[in-house]
Amino acid sequence: MDETATETDAVRVETNALAIRVKALRVIDDETYVEAATMGGQIRGAIKRWKALWEKPKKAMDAAKKALLAEENAVLDQLAAAQAHIDGQTGAWNQKKRLEREQAQRVAEAAARKEAEDRRIAQAVQLEKNGKVEQAEKLIEKPIVVAPVVVASTLPKVAGLSMIDHWKFRITNESEIPREYLTPDTVKIGGVVRATKGTMQIPGVEIYNDPSPSQRAA
Repeated sequence: MDETATETDAVRVETNALAIRVKALRVIDDETYVEAATMGGQIRGAIKRWKALWEKPKKAMDAAKKALLAEENAVLDQLAAAQAHIDGQTGAWNQKKRLEREQAQRVAEAAARKEAEDRRIAQAVQLEKNGKVEQAEKLIEKPIVVAPVVVASTLPKVAGLSMIDHWKFRITNESEIPREYLTPDTVKIGGVVRATKGTMQIPGVEIYNDPSPSQRAA
């Protein structure tokens, strides 16, 4: 029989025996506590031996998988680079056309507002000529409302291509961010707690010790 198979069977038998003993064990006094702790070491030893048995076949699988992934990624990397170049080019052109459209819209809206203002002034002048000074003043003071101007996109339509919005952000002044958008630095807090072993208090943080057993494998 293969040596690895023999060792595997031995660990299986050991594990089954341990499992039966563990299920039956209840810690009710110092003697059973010592027995339980001893079993804990035996369990850790079995875990260590079982893992060691699988190291060699797992390394062989990892090597085979690594070779497959290298072959797969060689082509995917080329395609990803090509796709990134195309996306960058089309994205930049889309951005250029969008800025042009927004500028044309601003110009059209400014022209519409200027036209509305000129029309308002002409009406006010006519009212004054007719002796209706008060009405003319009220007309001038009245806010001018111009309907939004929509400039159609000139970007060519391409079958299967659509632009997806990706709203992003950048922080300009961290001190002005509302507290509800801030996250406690748990890594920093944990480092202080472990380093000071609870001797340093942090406002808003409860520090406690939660010990766990540490035992060498038998």
